[in-house]
Amino acid sequence: MREWLQTEWDYASWSESTMESAIMGTPEECCEQLEKHLATGIDRIIFVPYKYEKEQTEALAREIVPRLKKKMT
Repeated sequence: MREWLQTEWDYASWSESTMESAIMGTPEECCEQLEKHLATGIDRIIFVPYKYEKEQTEALAREIVPRLKKKMT
């Protein structure tokens, strides 16, 4: 993930996004990181799966989104 972010990812000049702000890790680690954002009151999260791989998109839908929805209700 870090290699992809360093070599292929384009950070918008107007954005505060950095490689360090990327959510990475196991599903549990990702949810833990995302829960901190949810606690601020945000109402939307935009996911950009690693290299846009189908497996990554499916993992988000299966393992992360349902856990976050439980936290938001």
